[in-house]
Amino acid sequence: MDEEIQGYDEDLGRCISQLKENLERAEKTAPEKRNNIIRALERTLEDSRVTYGALNVAIRELDKTKQSTWLQASHNHKKALDDITVRVKKLRNEQERRDNSLKETDRTAEEILVEAASIQKESLQSVERSKGILKETIQTGTATATQLAEDREKLEAAGEDIQEIRSDLDMAQAQMRALIRKFAMDKCTRALCVILLLAILAILIVYIVKSKS
Repeated sequence: MDEEIQGYDEDLGRCISQLKENLERAEKTAPEKRNNIIRALERTLEDSRVTYGALNVAIRELDKTKQSTWLQASHNHKKALDDITVRVKKLRNEQERRDNSLKETDRTAEEILVEAASIQKESLQSVERSKGILKETIQTGTATATQLAEDREKLEAAGEDIQEIRSDLDMAQAQMRALIRKFAMDKCTRALCVILLLAILAILIVYIVKSKS
């Protein structure tokens, strides 16, 4: 097991040294020639991470008394790999920004005009859609206001009808009281009063039903 760990440790040491050398070379290389070096760095860095993982697995299988030395070595390798990872990512980001900038520069005037026309067309379409929505909103608001006005007129008319019915009821009650008084005074007119009372009630009921309908 110690020999296996020793092998992983030596492999990692060689990979880290190689990564550092290539990283320094990439940082000194002209930007237009860096892509291949950066890709090679990324592949080597990925392989080193795999070896680092295998090293840690092997260390965990050791006795506790033998782990401390190798854990320190593993920690050193991790620190070196993390530092290299940061520098490689920085190089990659710089390269991508440069490549994107070159792509923008290489665009022809015709391509730029076509894109500008497309953006302008989309903006005009968006404005037209907004106008349509505003028009629909205004129409809906106008229709709602008209409906509310009609409902208000209906309510006012219903209120007037209720007042008229109430007035008729008051008048009928007064007539009923007068008839009752006459009925008490003259026994001969009781039958006639009853008939008249029923007739008035029938008229009122018919009037009320017609008013409600």
